[in-house]
Amino acid sequence: MDVVTRRVLARRWHIVAATVVVVVMAAVLWSPLPRPVRATVSDWGVMAVILVTTVALWVRARLSTNPQRRRAWRLFTLSSLLAAAGNAVLLLPETGLSAPAVVLFTITALLVSSAAAFFFPSVVLSRVELGRILADGLVVCFSLLGILFVVASQVRPDVGLDDRSLFLLVLPAADCVVVTVLVIMVLRSHRADYERFFAAAVGFLCITVADTGFALREMSAGYGITGEPTDLGWFVGYLSIAVAVLARDNPAPAAPTAGVERPLLGTFTVYACLVTAAVVLTAGELDQAALATQLVAVLAVVAVALRELLVTYDDVRLRRQLSTLVDERTEQLRETAEMSAAVAGSVGDGILAADLDGHLTYTNPAAVALLGWSPTELIGRPMTDVLDGTGGEGALRQPEAWIGEAVEHGRVSTGRTRCVGREGTSIPVQMTVSPLTRHAGTAGCVMVFRDLREQDRVERMKSEFVSTVSHELRTPLTSIRGVLGLMANERLGPLAPQAAPLVRIASDSADRLSRLVEDLLDVGRLQSGRFPLSVADHDAAVLARRAVDQGRLLLTERAVELVLDAGDQPLVVHGDQDRIQQVLTNLLSNAAKYAPECTEVAVAVRGDPSGLGGRGAVCFDVTDHGPGIPADKLDEVFDRFVQADQSDTRAKEGTGLGLSIARQLVRAMGGTLGVSSEPWSHTTFTVELPAGGHDAVAAGQDHVTSEGQDATSGGRSATSGGRHATSGGRDAPVTGEPATRVAAEPDATPAGVPAGDEVGSLRG
Repeated sequence: MDVVTRRVLARRWHIVAATVVVVVMAAVLWSPLPRPVRATVSDWGVMAVILVTTVALWVRARLSTNPQRRRAWRLFTLSSLLAAAGNAVLLLPETGLSAPAVVLFTITALLVSSAAAFFFPSVVLSRVELGRILADGLVVCFSLLGILFVVASQVRPDVGLDDRSLFLLVLPAADCVVVTVLVIMVLRSHRADYERFFAAAVGFLCITVADTGFALREMSAGYGITGEPTDLGWFVGYLSIAVAVLARDNPAPAAPTAGVERPLLGTFTVYACLVTAAVVLTAGELDQAALATQLVAVLAVVAVALRELLVTYDDVRLRRQLSTLVDERTEQLRETAEMSAAVAGSVGDGILAADLDGHLTYTNPAAVALLGWSPTELIGRPMTDVLDGTGGEGALRQPEAWIGEAVEHGRVSTGRTRCVGREGTSIPVQMTVSPLTRHAGTAGCVMVFRDLREQDRVERMKSEFVSTVSHELRTPLTSIRGVLGLMANERLGPLAPQAAPLVRIASDSADRLSRLVEDLLDVGRLQSGRFPLSVADHDAAVLARRAVDQGRLLLTERAVELVLDAGDQPLVVHGDQDRIQQVLTNLLSNAAKYAPECTEVAVAVRGDPSGLGGRGAVCFDVTDHGPGIPADKLDEVFDRFVQADQSDTRAKEGTGLGLSIARQLVRAMGGTLGVSSEPWSHTTFTVELPAGGHDAVAAGQDHVTSEGQDATSGGRSATSGGRHATSGGRDAPVTGEPATRVAAEPDATPAGVPAGDEVGSLRG
């Protein structure tokens, strides 16, 4: 739509112009000018307003963006063109074909107008409804036609059904069909189109009045007479249609909607016309046009009967369909409700639902059995009455946070927490909180939780067993390693050439088993919270260099180069130097295991003033260029006994403890251990520890040394792998086997045990 057209529509100049034309034509038609002058002005004026209406319809069709509306406006444009053609034929010199041509053009135009009204997208009509509306129009049409026959028989007793008389009588009657259609559309239309349909209906009604006056004058005088005041109906009618077309669009529904039907008013209108026609037809003498009158009466009755049959059929059909749909839907809802109740009742996990205020609205039998409350006691109770929120790391600390994350942000949260039973018992559970979404939006949250008491009991039994076995194995292993060392050093005498390799293999296997035992003991210490640390300020470059020197011992048989970038500025790290070296050695062993031949493993030391929440940190980056770790395994590689690619378990060896222990050691020193990987490009493990001169590790140290605290962070343990020497002057680790990496580090060996074979290292 161009700017000029927009301004015209916005300022409603078309309404002013239409009003001026109507006033001028009213003055002309009521003036004392000679009839031929008034007739000429009226004839050509009508042609002009028809053309103006045609142009307005064409413009609206072009500007419409809705395909269905565009089709309707094009049909209205075609109807207006047909009306203009019929009017042009009427202005031609009298010929024998003028009247039939006008009838053809006019009837076609009216039918097209009715179709255009039906195609408007704001009104949804079935075929039966379309037939019913057309039947209403026919009732009105035949009623008016019967009235016109009676009136015509009074003014011209010799009236017949020649083509001229047929045109004169059919024209206003056909107008009534369109008027009826538009009136019903007004009653059924959406509010956005109500004014437009109403203006169009008024316009066609004015045209009907003008056509009726013209027909009666022609039948009384024997020829068409224009220039009379009733001609003003044509001007008002066509200009009303033009104004309706150019009216500004109101917001309409995006999709067609069924309008609000007013059957009482529509039925009253139709039957009022029928009763009026019946009164006129039965009054007075009917001899002059008995045949025509009887024919019209029969047609009117047939139309009424047809309409009533359609209405009855439509009502019965709709009732049956609605009844069937309601029954089917009711049965579906019942089955769905029963199935939902059966599924929720069969689930072994507890399910609770809470509303936006945190009050419980639903519980399943498993939740009732676990908590000890009855369903009636749980429903309506605040969620805080049954949730403890004192679970380990990874749990939501406050019960209110569960609803906040789910309701406000739509997030699903999973963590370990505790529920409170009816007797006040604290029950450890693993819980998942999800938003409860309905058609109107988020209505609350759903909590699914599982009892962890049995799992925790089994976990404790396993830990106790592993700890006991590890302690029992350590003493004989020490003896075995000592004897093997004496044999390898030929302290017990020279070895046979065939025995030397066997002793070396046995010694390596004993070292590997010893590291595994120490790893298992470390896991137990970390879980129990009895893992002492000796934290102090240390030169980060020195620690990294020691780890690299130890790592080179691991790579003597591989074409992998270790590169150290310690930076230009001295950096001071705060932590336990032995544990820092243990973590770095594990990471180097892990990286060396996966680094392809003729590549390098890089170690970088850098400072990060904004690290660890702005407290300042020293970062150690260990990068290799191996196969990498899959993105979906990055969060799993620090779990115990997990490897990124289980197919590597035997090829690379390891138990999956190294990285888990390493992360716990780093956390115990107040730092973080993370990993980033791009398959077949690089994998970088980053150790971030507090910079020297800060008290940043106090919390971390307490986390490990204080009694009873769980340092596993949600059940995850740190890795140890190829261990390096710890405090007390113990030997630096010499890893005999590379650690498997998953996103974890190689297993750090205990003091005095060679590093490099991380039992639990994981690799992707």
